[in-house]
Amino acid sequence: MLTALPLSSSTRMMAPCSFTLFLATSNRCGMPVRNFFKTGSISRPRQPSCGPVRIVAVDGPGGAGKSTFAERLANALGEAPVAHTDDFASWQNQFGWAHRLRTQVIDPLAQSRPARYQSYDWVARRFAEWHEVPVAPVLLIEGVGAAQLAFADALAYVIWID
Repeated sequence: MLTALPLSSSTRMMAPCSFTLFLATSNRCGMPVRNFFKTGSISRPRQPSCGPVRIVAVDGPGGAGKSTFAERLANALGEAPVAHTDDFASWQNQFGWAHRLRTQVIDPLAQSRPARYQSYDWVARRFAEWHEVPVAPVLLIEGVGAAQLAFADALAYVIWID
């Protein structure tokens, strides 16, 4: 089941921002992506939320199917780029990485410039390879904490997978 809830600055849970929240209840993301597009808001897409880019956050608890859904959505959108929150988090900093996402990804895209970020290697416990994020119509940010308040102003849509 997928439900759209428009959120705005009057909504208590968010800072001054405006995006549409989609709540998805699925069995490990067995829901087809086409259901996401039937919700109405997608047929009337929001204006870009970050420079020329619409950022879509796919958030929810671990194991809910966020990565699977984001991959299917990226494919349905013509291979939209995906940034994974696991690339920003680390053992020492599981949720305090919003500043790095903002400075390495959101700020450059807001200026219509390609972004570049360094992913964290959870096994080696150090930063590893660099990833390029092109200026594209849509960027998906996927993973636990993808819809943090610290960068909610840059989001066009939030999809909560439960």
